[in-house]
Amino acid sequence: MLDHLIKNYTSGNEGNGELVCRQARTENLSADRQERKTCLLTSKIGNSLKSHVHLFLLFALLIPNLSIAQVKDNLFIFYSLIDSSVNRVVNSLPLDSREIFIKTNLQNNYSVFAGSILTGFKNSDRIISLEDDKQKTSVQYTIDNAKVTYPEIFRESFLGSFMVVRKISLNGNYFIGKSGVLQKSESFSFTSIDSVDYDSFGNIESQNIPFTQGEKPGEPFFSSLWEPVVAIGAAAAIIYLFFSIRSK
Repeated sequence: MLDHLIKNYTSGNEGNGELVCRQARTENLSADRQERKTCLLTSKIGNSLKSHVHLFLLFALLIPNLSIAQVKDNLFIFYSLIDSSVNRVVNSLPLDSREIFIKTNLQNNYSVFAGSILTGFKNSDRIISLEDDKQKTSVQYTIDNAKVTYPEIFRESFLGSFMVVRKISLNGNYFIGKSGVLQKSESFSFTSIDSVDYDSFGNIESQNIPFTQGEKPGEPFFSSLWEPVVAIGAAAAIIYLFFSIRSK
């Protein structure tokens, strides 16, 4: 009788053990399947993100920069250079020269700067005299040359618009004297260099002021020839990537 009870107890425990093992195996299998699904989903998301990143980089490389910045015209930059030259003269004046007589030598349409030159001296807290008195400090201000050049043409991006380097130069000299004695004589040269859009010449040059105009560089021949071919190839690549991503 005792043996029978022990046998039944053992058989019962063995059955429960097998049931527990089967449940564990089932849970492990479900966990493995869930893990595989998670990994597969993560892989798909990763591949999709990579494809979108590649597509974005292709757009960034091929599509030109569309930002529009306000470009200062050539005459405006010349006025800035005039201000710099007047400051140079003012800093060279004797400390006791409160009242000064100014004579300007402005040829080749440079007379457009006369008002700006006088304003610069007035802003320095000097009194501008209309009469040439030998007891007062006299300044003779001359502009020798004002010039605009466009020495270089380049692309802002792979298929972006053409840009040109703009170089604006102002050269001249000045004399400072008092009581008929020359106190200082010096030349000045100021230059501004930046880049502007190739198609902006109509906006930055003044048609009625010749010195604000420069020789426009020619557009590179091979660049304009290959541009349509590259653009078509780029469009085809973008379309291919778009449908490839959607199919995945």
